[in-house]
Amino acid sequence: MLIKTESNNAYQSSSGFNQWSKRVALYLLSLPRLTKSTLLFSIDFAMSIFCLLLALMLRQGYVASHISLAALAFYAFVPVASLYLIGFYRSASRGFFDAVMGRVLQLFFLLIIVYQVIIYLSPSATIPRSAPVIFLFLFFIWLWNSRLMIRALLKRLQGTGQNRRPNACCDNVIIYGAGEAGRELLESLRHSYQYNVVAYIDDDPQLTGAYLHSKQIYAAHALPWLIEKLNVAQVILAMPSMSRGRKKQIMDSLSGISVKIKDLPSLRELADEIVTVSHIRPVDILDVLERETVEPVAELLQKNITGKNVLVTGAGGSIGSELCRQIIKNKPKCLVLYEQSEYALYTIDQELSNLKKADADYHNIEIISVIGSVSNEKKLINIFEKNHIKTIYHAAAYKHVPIVESNPFEHHQ
Repeated sequence: MLIKTESNNAYQSSSGFNQWSKRVALYLLSLPRLTKSTLLFSIDFAMSIFCLLLALMLRQGYVASHISLAALAFYAFVPVASLYLIGFYRSASRGFFDAVMGRVLQLFFLLIIVYQVIIYLSPSATIPRSAPVIFLFLFFIWLWNSRLMIRALLKRLQGTGQNRRPNACCDNVIIYGAGEAGRELLESLRHSYQYNVVAYIDDDPQLTGAYLHSKQIYAAHALPWLIEKLNVAQVILAMPSMSRGRKKQIMDSLSGISVKIKDLPSLRELADEIVTVSHIRPVDILDVLERETVEPVAELLQKNITGKNVLVTGAGGSIGSELCRQIIKNKPKCLVLYEQSEYALYTIDQELSNLKKADADYHNIEIISVIGSVSNEKKLINIFEKNHIKTIYHAAAYKHVPIVESNPFEHHQ
C-alpha cells in the first residue's frame, strides 16, 4: 500500500512538472517576436562573455588581470551584434535549419580574420591571437546546441516531436528523392501532424543504403515492397526536375497498389522558396502525359470573345460552366447562358453575377440566362438574332454513356 502511494505521488509530481513545463513553453511562444529576440540576444551575449573567459583560461590557464572589462565586453559583443545584423534573431528557433548555422559559420570565419587584424595592429594587444579562434569555436557550439535544444523542447512539450506515436490521422510517407528538395521537405513534414516520413527512395545507386536525417535511402525497385512492409499511405515525389516519362513509370509501377502519389511543383514554380508542406499537391494528369501540353493562344481567344456577343449552350454543365468562367475573363460584351436545367442555370448565373460584383473589370458585361433545349431550333435562331450573337460555344451534350444507353429515345431527340 505504501509503495502504491509513493508511486502515485511520483506520477502526480511528474505530471505536474509536465503541465508546468507546457504552460511555460506556451507562455514563451505567446510572447511578442521582439521580446523573444531580445531575450535570446541577452542570453547569447552572456554566454559569449562566458565562452570568451573560458577560451582565455584554456589558452593561458587563467584570465590575465591586465585585460580590461571593456576589452572583454567588446570582443564578446562583436559576434552577437554581427549575428543580429545578418538576421539570425529574426528566424524562429522552432524552425531552425542547418543552413542557418552555415551562414553563422561563414560569419565567424570572417570575424576570426577581423580579430587577427585588430590584434596585429594594436600595439598593446591584451588578448592572445589564438584566443578568438577558441572563443568563436566555443560560442558556435553554444549557438548550435542551444537552438537544437529549444526546437526539441518545443516539439516535445507541444507533442510534435519526432518520437510521437503515429495516430489514426497520421499517414506513413515515403519521400521519392533524397536531394535538396527532399531534405527540405522532411524538415517541413517534421512539424506536421499529418505525415510520418519512414524512408527515402532515390534513383541514384550511390545513395542506396545511406541515411539522410536518420531516414534510410532505398533503391527505386524497392518502392512496392516498402509500401507493403511499412504500411505507407502516400508517396511524395520530391524531385522537381523529374521528367514526365519517369513520373509515368513510377505511377505505372504502383498501379496495383493502394497508395496516394503526390508531387512537388517544378523548379520554375518553386523558384528560390524553401520547400514546405503547402507545396505538396496531387499528381496532375498533365504531369505524366508523354507529350507537351499546348497552351491556348490568348490572341485567338480574344479575337472571338472580347467585345462580342457570345452564347454557350449547356452553360450549366461541367464543361459549359468552365467555358463561361474562361469566357468572362476575356471580357465579352454580352454572354448568353443557354441551359435546359433550371437549377444548373441558376447556379452558374449566380456565380458569374457575384464575379461581376467583385471585379470592376466585369461590371459592363451583360449576362443573359435562357432556359431552353438545343433541339428547339426556332428558339435558338430567335435568340441568335435578338442578341446579335457572333460566337457560339456548343457544350450541350450527354457525357455519361451508360445512362444514355439506358435512355435511347431521349438521346435521339
